Amino acid sequence: MKLFKDTKLWLMIFSLLCVIAIGVCVIVNVALENAFTWAVYPTIAVTLGWLIMLPFFLQKKGFLWGLVSITVMAVPFLFIIEKFSGGDWFMSLGLPVAIVGAVTLWISYAIIRFVKRSVWYKVAIIVLLVAWVDQIIDLIVCNFTRTEQSIVGIVATVFACVIAAFVFAIVGYARRDVRKK
Repeated sequence: MKLFKDTKLWLMIFSLLCVIAIGVCVIVNVALENAFTWAVYPTIAVTLGWLIMLPFFLQKKGFLWGLVSITVMAVPFLFIIEKFSGGDWFMSLGLPVAIVGAVTLWISYAIIRFVKRSVWYKVAIIVLLVAWVDQIIDLIVCNFTRTEQSIVGIVATVFACVIAAFVFAIVGYARRDVRKK
């Protein structure tokens, strides 16, 4: 695998920062508790982050491979965290949210890659998608916690996303008119 210009240096810097972050967490954890307890979570998270970022450094199509990486690694990451935490939330909370997140990432990628419009219109579409995704995730969390969705939260999220999408669309329209002149 051939590294592209300057990426070897950036990969080394990024890797060093990840190792330092893990090292600091382990040192503080062991110093405060004489055991390796909570540091397992940032260790796993930083390692996952490094693995997800690796394609960006090593591939010409790093963004696409980064999406593949996070799609593949998110579920095992959540499963491992559940096992370390002693919880029982993976199947009813972690997996559904990971699936919704992965689908959202891939739909957003498809919008960015294949919709033949200004980036402003693409962002407007993705922001509207986020309004729906937020409601789905909120429903999953409410089912897990056995609480009801807040109508105020639903209205506020949808309203904010619609306004933001409208602003992005207006900017896209205005910039289109400027380019025509």
